[in-house]
Amino acid sequence: MTEQDIIERFTTSEYWNFFGFEYVSCTPEEAVIRLPYRQQLNNTQQTVHGGVYMSIMDTAMGMLVLARGANDATTIQMTTNFLKPAIEETVIAKASILEEMRSTSLVQGRLYNEAGDVLAYYTATFRTKK
Repeated sequence: MTEQDIIERFTTSEYWNFFGFEYVSCTPEEAVIRLPYRQQLNNTQQTVHGGVYMSIMDTAMGMLVLARGANDATTIQMTTNFLKPAIEETVIAKASILEEMRSTSLVQGRLYNEAGDVLAYYTATFRTKK
């Protein structure tokens, strides 16, 4: 799948547009997407909800797996380590590959704020179809 195919597949989805994700880059080495801050993304503590953290990272990881040659990818496991809250700030998800097998990929990711602070660390396993 080409980078343009991946851009079109993701940026035209209702899910992508509901959250307001912004495409930054996607290569076989790394996928990067941004999410500008909106108050609607906050939890009851007025910080960006952890589920939003996981949504942007799952999306970046899925893009990466497709950029590495999969035609389809399904998340089968995702572990999140929340390190710091995002308070009224844009978040940036960066995903990279750890290991690829015949039908699964192990992916890691980090979520950053614009100052470069790591907000969360992730690992996930994706079932892939070539």
